[in-house]
Amino acid sequence: MVGLITLGGVAVNTTVLHPEVPAPGHPMAVCVHGLGRDSLASFYWTLAIPLTRLGFAVALYDLRGHGASTRPQDGYRLDDFSTELGGVVAHLTAEYGDTGPLLLVGNSYGGAVALHFAYQRPERVAGVAVLESGPPTELWSRSMRLTIDGVRRALQAPQTLQALRERLGPVAVEESLRMAEEFAATTLYADAPTGTLLSEYEVARYPHPVLALFGGASPAAGAAPLLRRTMPSCRVEVLAGQGHTMLVDAPGSVRRLVLPWLADRASEAARGR
Repeated sequence: MVGLITLGGVAVNTTVLHPEVPAPGHPMAVCVHGLGRDSLASFYWTLAIPLTRLGFAVALYDLRGHGASTRPQDGYRLDDFSTELGGVVAHLTAEYGDTGPLLLVGNSYGGAVALHFAYQRPERVAGVAVLESGPPTELWSRSMRLTIDGVRRALQAPQTLQALRERLGPVAVEESLRMAEEFAATTLYADAPTGTLLSEYEVARYPHPVLALFGGASPAAGAAPLLRRTMPSCRVEVLAGQGHTMLVDAPGSVRRLVLPWLADRASEAARGR
């Protein structure tokens, strides 16, 4: 357990889970959640605990403005989140020493953050697994802006809210409305799609192996064929019938793909050290 750590004036809530049977140089996975109602909790049982059983130390943290982390008025560009991830990694390295290969797991917006950081620090990362996400390019930025605008409009439409209450329950919907109102008082909505983006050239020469999972029923699944064509280092898998929330809706299917892939990348990186 780590608790709150201060990074650039922001208190970031961080938790570290240790492997059941620690070994020298065991790998570490850092999980990065998405925007909105998401928090480190979405990874806890879905991937984090199973990863510890494979010998990984697993770091979970609440992005700035989310969960138990503080919510600054501004500082929500992709670069800010990427720098924050770097601060978490640096803190863990100082706290626990060299834990062996570092793998990143990102859900939704967190996947773009993980891919952005890994590109900036190619010597530090052994691989990146992303769910419902892809590299932060100009196309990604435009899509993010449209998605944020669409979600904000949906949360103001009575018919949509009623459908969400029936699907998710009134508590989840009220929490979403509260979070949307609180984020509206910050620059998150304007900032999140912006930052230092990757070019087509950089995507084509991405320096790490990547696993990208998409739900077949999710709007994001349209990125799957594009990634297959433009990102040679990326293995793309589509889970038929799943939507954007497949991490919590279909954790077993996600685990069957993500866990062995991460274990293989950790083993390869350890052999190459």
